Amino acid sequence: MKKLLIIGVMAMLLVACSSKAKTHENIGEGIAKDTQQVLSILDRMVKEESAANAKEQETLDRYIDKYARAEMTEEEDRVYSYTSGLILSFDGTDYLESDKKDYEEIRNGIKNIIKSGNVTGE
Repeated sequence: MKKLLIIGVMAMLLVACSSKAKTHENIGEGIAKDTQQVLSILDRMVKEESAANAKEQETLDRYIDKYARAEMTEEEDRVYSYTSGLILSFDGTDYLESDKKDYEEIRNGIKNIIKSGNVTGE
């Protein structure tokens, strides 16, 4: 019984620590999740070299509208700036290979900001 209790406590601590490690303390859970949703849409668009469908475009537009005037921390503002820049720059069609590389670099920078608060992940 003691072993089960210890394992249960350890599992709860592990889950609590791992969920904290995914998002920087100055990044709200809402903007982090919304940004991940947007990045998923953009990933598909870039991979398939296709434009957003109507529902995806509504999601992209909603992201820009929702956070354009929101009060944000410096880190959240960086996430929003980079993400909205991607939304406005990449329509999913006719990319050069260098465009795809630039997309990946910016995407990774956004993910690093969400995790660490810095573009480089340091």
